[in-house]
Amino acid sequence: ILDNARLFPLMDSFLHPLFLQKPDKVFNLNKVFIPQRLRDDRERYSDFEQIDFDEKAWREEQLAKQALKNEQYESCLLFLLESAKANNTISLQTIKQHIDIKPDDLDRLIPSISVFKEIMVDLIKTAHFDIQHLREERAATLGVKEDRDNDPLHASHLIITDLLLAIVDTNPHWHNLLHFFIKRSVDAESVLFESVPDYENGVERLRTIYVSNIEFRLVLA
Repeated sequence: ILDNARLFPLMDSFLHPLFLQKPDKVFNLNKVFIPQRLRDDRERYSDFEQIDFDEKAWREEQLAKQALKNEQYESCLLFLLESAKANNTISLQTIKQHIDIKPDDLDRLIPSISVFKEIMVDLIKTAHFDIQHLREERAATLGVKEDRDNDPLHASHLIITDLLLAIVDTNPHWHNLLHFFIKRSVDAESVLFESVPDYENGVERLRTIYVSNIEFRLVLA
């Protein structure tokens, strides 16, 4: 058209079909004064979501997750016992000093931040583990324990006494363990752990955590 202005009357033949198409959306004047709520793509297609719930697969997945968590839990507990065995007592601050020299042990102490937090809370809460008493208690509640272990909903609650007894019963080096004491140190200074791997939504991140200093003491036969 810029080159030949005589073609301008023919523009209607080109543009007219474009305006005959049905519009994607129609503006409704009646809704101008009605509050509207935005919908994102997830909400737009939420009505078509299909969920295939396989109970057997779900139970297997839960048991696999719990088995991995118990393995990490037991690894942390065993590392604490091994660290305290030389002098029958040790503090978390001293363990941190050893890890500074041997950084590979950090993964044994803190396999994950959530597991480390759980085990520290359980240890401080219990404070004293009497091995013989725990054996008697386990024998008295054997049926209840079997039912719990076969149910992933109940198995999700880690029982530190079961793991401690498993270590003592299956490891000859710990057959002579009689008591395990845990208490907060009178030293109020926190213990600093740096570059601790943590996994969030499958992504590894390095974090720094502060932990109360805790003392561990063993009584051996």
